[in-house]
Amino acid sequence: MKFIFNLAYREMRSSWHRLLFFFICIAIGVGSIVSLRSLVQNIKYSIGSESRSLLTADVQVSSNAQWDPQTKAVLERYYKSDLVLAHTEVLETGTMMRSVGDGAVAPKRVELKAIQPQFPFYGEFVLSGGQRYSHDLLKDRGVLVKSGVPESMNLKIGDKVKLGDLEFTIRGVVENEPGSALGGFSFGPRVMIDYDDAVAAGLTRMGSLTRYRSLFKTTDAGMEQLQQQLKEDLKGQRQVNVRSYRYSQDRLSESLTQVEDYLSLVGLIILVLGGIGISSVTRVFIQQKMKTIAILKCLGGQNARVLGAYLMQVLALGLLGSLLGLIIARIVTSLVPRYFAGKIPFNVEFGLTWQAGLQGLGIGLMISLLFSLVPLLEIRRIKPILVLRSLIEPGGPRFDWLKIGAGVFVVLGLLALASWQAGSIKVGSIFLAGLAVMTFVLNLAASLLMKFLGGLRSIPSFTLRQGINSLYRPGNQTRIILLAVGLGVFFIVSVRLLQLNLRSEFSLDLNSLRADMYMIDIYKDQQVGVSEIITKYTGAKPQIIPTVRARIAAINGGDVNPESVKPNENRGLMGREYVLTYRSYLDENEKVSAGKFWDQSPSSEPEVSVEELLHNELGLNVGDKMTFDVLGRRITARVTNIRQVDWRNARTGFLIVFRPGAIEDAPTMFISAIKGPAPGQQRALFQRELVERFPNISVIDVRDIIEVARGIVGNVSLAVSFVGGFVFLSGLLILIGSIAMTKFHRLYESAILKTLGAKKKLIIYTLLVEYGILGLLAGLLGSTAAIALTWAICEYSLKIKWHLMPSVNVLGTVAAVLLVMLVGVISSWDVMVKKPLGILRAE
Repeated sequence: MKFIFNLAYREMRSSWHRLLFFFICIAIGVGSIVSLRSLVQNIKYSIGSESRSLLTADVQVSSNAQWDPQTKAVLERYYKSDLVLAHTEVLETGTMMRSVGDGAVAPKRVELKAIQPQFPFYGEFVLSGGQRYSHDLLKDRGVLVKSGVPESMNLKIGDKVKLGDLEFTIRGVVENEPGSALGGFSFGPRVMIDYDDAVAAGLTRMGSLTRYRSLFKTTDAGMEQLQQQLKEDLKGQRQVNVRSYRYSQDRLSESLTQVEDYLSLVGLIILVLGGIGISSVTRVFIQQKMKTIAILKCLGGQNARVLGAYLMQVLALGLLGSLLGLIIARIVTSLVPRYFAGKIPFNVEFGLTWQAGLQGLGIGLMISLLFSLVPLLEIRRIKPILVLRSLIEPGGPRFDWLKIGAGVFVVLGLLALASWQAGSIKVGSIFLAGLAVMTFVLNLAASLLMKFLGGLRSIPSFTLRQGINSLYRPGNQTRIILLAVGLGVFFIVSVRLLQLNLRSEFSLDLNSLRADMYMIDIYKDQQVGVSEIITKYTGAKPQIIPTVRARIAAINGGDVNPESVKPNENRGLMGREYVLTYRSYLDENEKVSAGKFWDQSPSSEPEVSVEELLHNELGLNVGDKMTFDVLGRRITARVTNIRQVDWRNARTGFLIVFRPGAIEDAPTMFISAIKGPAPGQQRALFQRELVERFPNISVIDVRDIIEVARGIVGNVSLAVSFVGGFVFLSGLLILIGSIAMTKFHRLYESAILKTLGAKKKLIIYTLLVEYGILGLLAGLLGSTAAIALTWAICEYSLKIKWHLMPSVNVLGTVAAVLLVMLVGVISSWDVMVKKPLGILRAE
C-alpha cells in the first residue's frame, strides 16, 4: 500500500499540469450542483422556520364567494371557542385605482387586500424609508401601496387615490408583506386598506372576483383539533376550504424539493460533460505514460498495484476538485442575496449547507471514478516489452469482459447518480436515456461531418489541408470537443430561440390583436353606458357578453368529487369554477369538430357545447349529460356539439357555452373585449372616464400583462442561459484539456514544419484553420439541434407558432468559431514560439 501511495504522489507531483483540466472539470460541476442545492435548501429551511408567516395564521378558512348564513354561523361559533386565541377577517379582490386630480394618468388595476387591526398574527410588514407599520395607517381611509406604484402613477405619500366609490390617502409604501405568494403571478401590484372601508367602497358587490379568508390563531396542541373540527362542520359547504400553515409549508417544500432535484440534474449535466473530458484526459494520460508503466512492470510491478496507484491519483484529484467546487459554491451563494433582496416574502439566510456539500463531495468522487475507470483498465494491456519497442500496440483479448463489466458498472453508477439527484428512478432513467440519445445524435452528426471533411484532405491549399489533417492526428479529441462545445451552443441558442418565439407570441405585433383591453364586472343596467363610452373613444360598437359562474356537479349522472381525483388526473378541470356564457352563434375563431351547433330556435331541453380540451381530458362526447351547480342551483344539459377554439386569435374564449334559454335567470355579469384607443393620452382618458362613471368595472390592459409575461420569460431565460453558459464553459475546458494532452504531437508537427522552412505566420494560420473548423462544426451541430428542439417545443408543448430566427443561429455559430479559435490559439502559444531543435533532439 505504501508503494501505491508513494507512486501516486510522485506521479501527481510531476504531472499535475497535465491533469489540471481534470481538476477544473470536477470543480465546476460540483460547484454548480452544490450552489443550486444550497440555494433551494436555504429557502426550504426558511419556510420551515417561518411557515406561519406565509399563512399569517395557524388555521385559515377561505372561499371565493361571500360567506353564506350557514358558514357564517359556524365561523362565529368558533370565534368564541376555547381553541381560538384570536381571529381576523381578510378579503382580496381586483379593482381599479385612479389618482385624484391628475386626469392624464391612466387608472391602474391593482390587487386589493382589506385587513382588520389584528392582521397579521405572524410576520411583519416592511415599509420603505424605515416607517413602522401600524393599523392606524389605514384608519380614516388610508391606503398602503406596493413599491413601484407611486412611480408608475406619479404619486407620493399624502396624495389621494380612488378605489371603488371612495377616496383614500396614501400613507406608506410596502416593500414586503406577510403572506404574499412566493413567486405568485398577479394582474397588478398590491394595495391595502381597512376591511370596513372595502365594504363601504362597494368593492364586495355581487360579481366582483373576491376571495374571503377567516384566520385563526391557536396553540400548537390545539391546531390539528381546530382544523379537523372546522373541516367536519364545514363539510359540504360550497367553495369553502380549510387548511393550516403546515399545508402551505408541505406544499411549498414539496415544490421546492422538485425544483432542487431538477436543478441538480442540470448541474449533473455539467458534471457529466466534465466527466466526458475526464475520460478523454485519462485515456491520453495513460497513453503518454505507457513507457513509465512498462518500466514499472519490468521492475516487478503488478497490474493491481500500478492500477491502484493511478486510481489513487484520480480519486485525489476528484477530492481536490470537489473541494474547489465547494469554494466556488460558497462564492456563488454569498452573491445571491443581492439578487433575491425584496423578492422573497420572508427572511432567508443564504449560505452553503452541509447536506449539499457532502452530496457534492460524493458526486465529484463518483464522477471521477466512473469516467476514468474504463480508460484506467488499459494499464492491464501494457506489456513490459514496450520499453524496447514503442511502436507495439498494447495487446489483449478481442472481448475484454472486465472492460465490458466496468462499462456496465459505469452505466449503473450514472443511473444511480441521476436517480439520486432527481429523487426518482423513473425520472433518473428518462434523464439518462435522454442524455444518451442526445449524445448519440450529436456524435453521429459529428462523425458524418468528419467523414465529409475527410474528402477535403487533398485540397491544393497547404494551410487548409494541414488544418483539416490536424483534426485526424493521433490521439485527437475532435469528436469529444465537437460534442462538448456543440452541447454548449445547443443550450444557449435553444434558450435564445425559445425566448424570442415567446416574445413574438406575446407581442404578436400588438397592433394586430383583435382585442387589447378587457372590461369585467359589468352590471346588466350598465351595458348601454359602457357601450356609449367605448364607441366615443374607439368609434366601434362593442360586443358585451353575459357570463355565469358554475361548477361541474355530475357527468352522466355520476357526481363529481374533485378530492377523489389524483392531482395529475384532471382534478383542476373537475373541481374548478367555470365562466359560462350563452349565445346562438359561433365566434370567428371557433369551428365545430363534432355534432351540430344550434340555431336561434328554442330548445325543449338545456343544451351545451364544450371545447375540445374537455372532450380530450374528461372524455366528454356528443350526447353526454352534464350537471352544473350554478350558485346552488343544479342544471342538467346535453352535450350537442364539440368546438375547437383558436385561442391565439380570440377576443374571448369559453370552454363551455349554453344554448340560450337555460341559464339567463342565473346571476349574470357581463364582460367586453375591445380594441382600445392607441397608447397615450386618449387611452388614459378612456380608462379614467369608464372607471369614474362605473367604479365596479375592472379594466385589464393586455399591454400591461404582456410586460409582466415578458419579465417572467426574461428571468427564466436568464437562468437557463446561465446554465447554458456553464455547459459552454465546460466545452471550452474540454478543448483546453485536449490541446494540453495532445501538445506533444503539435510540437513535433510544428518542429518539422519549421525545419522545412515554415514561418510562424503559417503555423498560426494552420492553427486558426483547425480551431475555426472545430468551432464551425460545433456551432452548426448545436444551432441545428436547437432549431429542431425549439420547433418541437413550440408546436407540441407550448402550442404557439414557431418562427425561424436565422440571425440567432448565425450569431451562435460565429461566436462558437471565434471563441474556439481564440482559446485554441492561446492554449497552443508555446507550439508557435518553441525552437524546433530542442523538440527534435528530445524525440
